[in-house]
This record gives sequence, structure tokens and C-alpha cells, in this order.
Amino acid sequence: DTGWYRISPFSGIAAFDTFLMQSSTLGIGKPTTNPGPVSVQTLASTLGRNANPQNQGGTDYATSGARNEELNNTGFGFFVNAIPTTKQIDSYLQTHTPNGKALYVVSSGGNDVSFAVKQVEGNQIDDTAGRSIVRTAAHKLADKIAALQSANARFIIVTRLPNSFGADQKTMDYRLLYNQALTNKLGSLGVTEAFARVNALRKKIKNNMADFGLTSVTTSSPSCSKPGSTTQINSAWALVCSPDSPVSQPNHPSKHLFADDQHWATGGQRILGSYYYCLARHTWPNLFNGYTAQPPTTCSHFSSIF
Repeated sequence: DTGWYRISPFSGIAAFDTFLMQSSTLGIGKPTTNPGPVSVQTLASTLGRNANPQNQGGTDYATSGARNEELNNTGFGFFVNAIPTTKQIDSYLQTHTPNGKALYVVSSGGNDVSFAVKQVEGNQIDDTAGRSIVRTAAHKLADKIAALQSANARFIIVTRLPNSFGADQKTMDYRLLYNQALTNKLGSLGVTEAFARVNALRKKIKNNMADFGLTSVTTSSPSCSKPGSTTQINSAWALVCSPDSPVSQPNHPSKHLFADDQHWATGGQRILGSYYYCLARHTWPNLFNGYTAQPPTTCSHFSSIF
């Protein structure tokens, strides 16, 4: 998510790739208000590191639009070139030997929920099948996280989906189902993790937006302007949003929670990355002895949701 699609073969969706192939001059390619950092980049910079895309020499294997285990076929509306999260972890383990000191963030499952909801609401499958897709996705990811930890990845943050929020009740129900299935499976596998309560974080932001330096916290007023109809980009347009973009420009990105209809803007990403850092520090305090760096949003903001 830190810019994987900025290089060929891009996303596999022509409407986006028309602009992504110009990413070096337009300053686009991340699902946020470009050029602002996404959450893991805020986390990494607080630790004196970076989280650049793996296919460009960095350590972030994430690809926008990825599902946990399944590939995105043409016609689904998801990025065709997205690499499933379980495959991302496999690729990491094929080229790295965890030393027991690194910090990992695994945030996935939202696209599996979106896929299941679209299939049910489009009458392609029934609710029972939709719920099966969600549970299976959660279990597959849990299995792979367990494999990652067994390979000596000791410190893993695993996010849960914001189940109190969603476009409709089914989305919220499926997000809750996913969270429950993921939590139960990780527990049965003996995985020790830092549980990132993104739902609680978003509630806190919504109820205290001024404390977090925000003026907008809804998808109805995102920072990035929506591209015109001729672009055929109707969702996830933050990927093509930047001050230099010809189709979508950000408005006060540090003051908005959302960049588009799905993704968080610079202001929201700053908060989430700070939360990840503070969660890690709270969960594994001995690792931070003598470390004085502070995240952009101070840890006191999150004391009730660790």
C-alpha cells in the first residue's frame, strides 16, 4: 500500500493504470492523499526506518486490493495484479530469515468482506456462502500468521476490521464475523500478537475529532476530489490523488480522516501509524527502554484502546 503499483505491471485496471504509469511525475500511487505517508510509514519513521514497497527495495509487501488467499479475476472490480496477503508472507519468508527483533504489521481482510458482500448483494451467492467466504479468508490468514511467528517473527501487530462502520448492515455484520473468526483461529493456533483495535480507534476519532486535529471524519466529505465520470474511477480514487494529479486533488489532507470512499487521508494515516507505534510500546515495553522518539499523535490519545 506504500506505492507497489507505481511500477509495471501496475494494478491491472486500465482506468487506474492510465495514471499510475505516470506516477513518477504525478506523485500518485498510494491509497491516501499523496504524497503523505500511510500508517506503516509513520510507524517506520518513528522507529528511524522506512516502509517502502518491497518491489522498489523496501520492506512493505502490501498491494492495494489484495484478498487474503484468493486472486482477483477480471470482472470482480478489484485490482487484477494484487498479490494475496498469504502469498506476500510466503514471499517474505522465502527471502528473509526473521531474527526475532523486527516488528510486523498485518492488516488484511477488508477486501474479502467487500467481495463477499458484492457477491451476495448481486445474487451470485446466498448469505451462507458469503459467510463461508469471510470465515475461510480469516482462517487462511491466521494459518499464515502462525507460520510467520513459527519462523521467529515474535512481534506481530494484527489489525481487526472496523465492524461498527460500513456502507450497509451486511458489511458491518461480515466485518464482525471476520474479526471473530480471525481472533478465534489465532487463539487456537497459539499466536501471540498485539491486537490492533481499529474499530475502537475509529470510534474514538469520531467522538473526539478536534483532539486528533481533524475537521472531517466521514466518507461523505473526503479530502480527495472525485474524478470525473470519463475516468471510470468511481471508488478508491485516493490512488490517483495528489496536488499534481489531473483528476483528483487533495483538500486539507492533514485535517481529514478519509481520502476517498475507503482509504484514510494523511491526517488519518498519521493517527493510525501513531497508534501502531504506541500499541507496540505498550505491549512490549522492554523493547523500548531508552527509546525517546515520539509519534506524531502522542500515546496519551490511545490509552483507553490498547
